[in-house]
Amino acid sequence: MKKLILVVLGLLALAAASFIAEGFLDAMLHGGSPERRLAKLSKEMNSGLPKQIDKETRLDLTIAGPGIRFTYLYTLVNVSSNDINAGKFTAVMKPRILNSYKTAPDLAAFRRMQVELEYQYRDKNSNVVARIVISPKDF
Repeated sequence: MKKLILVVLGLLALAAASFIAEGFLDAMLHGGSPERRLAKLSKEMNSGLPKQIDKETRLDLTIAGPGIRFTYLYTLVNVSSNDINAGKFTAVMKPRILNSYKTAPDLAAFRRMQVELEYQYRDKNSNVVARIVISPKDF
């Protein structure tokens, strides 16, 4: 059961990356410093949040900064921290998120600006399950 949860959550993270990239590309077209673009993107995205990404995952908030970093705060709405092994979750998710960052055309602007991405996952009780940081330096 736990393995199935990890696989499902991995697929959901990839779908969420597409949603996120759309807003980033729009912000990129409006100019400004990378920090300002990220702040604008975060403000725009947060106006539509929280957003249920799928039946398991909700995007609650984004945070721009510090510097050229963009953070996503997710809630795994049907999972408690007792139901998931944080190490295994991170081991499954990080390579998938990294691959998406490396290859997704929608994330090209992030790559060009060398944006560091942080994904924070919380369980249904708001307990931190995992924190995954991805950087262009990782590839």
